[in-house]
Amino acid sequence: MQNKEKIGKYFLLLTSVVLIQSFLQDTENFKIIFGKLMGYLMPFIYAVFFAIILQPLSFSIERKLNCKRGLSILAAILIAVLFMAGVVVGIVPGVTESIKEITVRMPEFQEKLQGSITKFFEFLSSKGIVAVTQESVKNDLETLFSQNKDIVTNLLKALSLNFMSMIVIFGQMFIGLIIAIFFINDNEYFAKFIHNVFYIFTNKDKAEDGLQFLDDSRKIFLNYLWGKAVVSAILSVIVFIMMFIGGVPYALLIAILTMFGNMVPFVGMLVVLSIGTLFVFLQAPDKLWILYAAQVIGNQIEGLVLTPKIIGKTVGIGSFWVITGVLLGLSLKHI
Repeated sequence: MQNKEKIGKYFLLLTSVVLIQSFLQDTENFKIIFGKLMGYLMPFIYAVFFAIILQPLSFSIERKLNCKRGLSILAAILIAVLFMAGVVVGIVPGVTESIKEITVRMPEFQEKLQGSITKFFEFLSSKGIVAVTQESVKNDLETLFSQNKDIVTNLLKALSLNFMSMIVIFGQMFIGLIIAIFFINDNEYFAKFIHNVFYIFTNKDKAEDGLQFLDDSRKIFLNYLWGKAVVSAILSVIVFIMMFIGGVPYALLIAILTMFGNMVPFVGMLVVLSIGTLFVFLQAPDKLWILYAAQVIGNQIEGLVLTPKIIGKTVGIGSFWVITGVLLGLSLKHI
């Protein structure tokens, strides 16, 4: 037994050394190989994610309705699809109307932006900071706006490429969903398989500990998702109330986008703030400070009060460690 444990440790050590050496000797090719490997593994990664999300719901339906596992899996998928469809139906119409309004008001936006920039340069010129004439500023802006056609063309090309990438991603997700169905349907078999894999490199007790560790990780991940969803919903309500009282246009739409953007770490809120800034600037530029204040105050309440209290309880970690983890994560991302 001890020899088997030593062999397992030596195998992992040797594998790590080979990977590190390969990365240091030929970084570019290693990245290419690793990228292709991740491309092959993505359906399985999606499968694990879907299985973690759907398994509790499927098993709950199986126990309460006393039905076969296959039917409970289909019911869980149907509930998830209906939920996502409801979310899409609730958000897409508002977003579509806002985009239509922005498209219609684009000439007004261009004229307003041109006027603001012209006044800004006139102010600088009157103070002797820059030496430009109103005519030169106007000509430069007209040249800039005339070049927007090329920008739009390039943007459409980029969107078409992203559309193709999205098709590939959705294909991988669909394959992942099929694999997840097998994972959930044969849950006991795969649990035993993972146990045997652990048992190859260690003894029976440590194999049981490894399996328990994976199960605990799954529960913590689910609790985190649930806690994050609750926190995001409360955050959106706080932001909506502040913007509604302040008379910010598109308050409900921005609040809904805030709820879903908060589920995406770091990037989500930046995207929401950019979209919100554009919407409010077109309708009421003087309300931008209320939008920013609502987002800043809401995120401070979320980070210092809601996240430690709600996510800390659902995950089972103290408030101090949740705040510490958030601060460390932000520092690693240079935020």
